[in-house]
Amino acid sequence: MGVTITDNSGAFLARLTEAVDGSGGGLDAATQFLADKMAQSMYTSGAAGIPNDTPTKLQPPSAPGTPPSVKSTGLVGSITNARVGTLRWAAGTNKEYAKIHEFGGVINHPGGTAYIMIDGTKFQPVHNRNAKPWMKRTKPHAINMPARPFMRPALRNNKAALGRVFAARVRQLMNAAGGAA
Repeated sequence: MGVTITDNSGAFLARLTEAVDGSGGGLDAATQFLADKMAQSMYTSGAAGIPNDTPTKLQPPSAPGTPPSVKSTGLVGSITNARVGTLRWAAGTNKEYAKIHEFGGVINHPGGTAYIMIDGTKFQPVHNRNAKPWMKRTKPHAINMPARPFMRPALRNNKAALGRVFAARVRQLMNAAGGAA
């Protein structure tokens, strides 16, 4: 389906530019749709049989290769969209640790985390500041973090829908402004 423009006036071109690139326009709507899909994927990635609709520290890690599960609202709450230039919008997050979730990598931990052993086999970190002096502390070590992508799969799985959201919003705005699209 093509579009034929019969009005080349400056007013028409201004309306079209606003419908495509303005706040609330087609690019804004499409990238907000994508941001929502990124966040939704994190809420559906928890361990089988454990609801992941409420952030909780008890939520186990998601399987490698699946979106990170939601343990707090830090990462999922930071996902948004924004204009990054003329005719350029992006969906994503400003959290630095999102990159290691998306691509995996190695975290060089400095050590010093207090811990106890349960039954001599199960490592249990102690997360309070009042750790007892007799507790052991971890040594510096590397943590291999597997990729748990949530941005790239959301884009890959929703490309067609993004085009539809964009086109519908531009058409809606152009029709509301008295133009034809």
